[in-house]
Order: sequence, then structure tokens, then C-alpha cells
Amino acid sequence: MVGCSGVAFLRNASFPDLTTAARNAEGAGSVQEFFVLFNAASLDALRRIERVTFPLSVAQILLGALLVIASGMAMGSRRGARSLAIQALVANAILAVVTYAITHSVRAASIDAVVNAAQTLSPELPQRAAFSSQEALFWMARFRAAGEIATLALGAIVLTRLRTKVYFDAVARATESAEEP
Repeated sequence: MVGCSGVAFLRNASFPDLTTAARNAEGAGSVQEFFVLFNAASLDALRRIERVTFPLSVAQILLGALLVIASGMAMGSRRGARSLAIQALVANAILAVVTYAITHSVRAASIDAVVNAAQTLSPELPQRAAFSSQEALFWMARFRAAGEIATLALGAIVLTRLRTKVYFDAVARATESAEEP
């Protein structure tokens, strides 16, 4: 869950009805019902460990804002903006790893709810095979986290390349020469 939506959910008084979502997913032929169940179970688990997930969500908001500001400054050729953007990317990657490690119970609760509902499906339905494998669902969660971390790492790697440094230096020189009368 991304920072803003996490904070908004955790500070909102209404919570998803996990029982209704599980009942709708049981015997359902629609993949959408399983996604609704997965999200409802995730939100319920997030709510149960709010003391941990709320600060993580606020940190995601702050680091995301820092990354947007640093990127804007870098595009505007501000000195030191490239290194600030690299630091923001690394900090976001570290936060993603910490969040993944700390919120294991959220993933486990969500996956258990989906697997239990998938067991009620007819064996002929293709959704049953996809959603009844707890191991496969955990691997999907791992791939999602790895994708997020890899994207941030790729951004940091790109900003450390010589070609990128040369580009930012050239833009800074062009901006400085344009400002001179």
C-alpha cells in the first residue's frame, strides 16, 4: 500500500468487511472477487498493526515527496540536486526493504484468506489453481517487492552514470550562460 492511501485508510473510521469479501469470493468464478478479498484482508491486517504501518506510510509520503522535489530540482539544473535524488532513491529502496520485512503478517493474512476462499471453488475452474497455491502467492508478493526495489535501484544507477553527470553539467552550464546578460 502506498503512503497516502495507507495514512488515509488508517485514519478513516470505516474498515472493509472481510467476512462479506470472503463470502463473495467463496465459490465465485470471477478473479475480481479474489482481488477484493485480498485487498480487504490486507487492509484488515494493516489495521491490526497500525502502530507499525502508520509510521511506514508517513515515511513513504515524506520520501516520495523528497524524490519528487529532488527530481524537479535536477530537471531545473540545481546544483547538488542529482546527489539529492540519488539519496532519495536509496532511502526509498531501504524503506521498501524495511516495509517488506516488517509487514510479513499483512501478506500472510491476505494470502491465507485468498487460499481459504479458493479451496471452495470447483476444481475445474482455472482460478482455483492460481489462487490456491500459497507458495505461488508469496512468490508474487516477493516479485512485486523486488520490482519496486529494482526500479528504485535502476534510477539510482542511472543517476550515477558518467553520461548522466555530463548531461546535467551541460544543462547547468547552458542555464548559467542563458542567465548572464
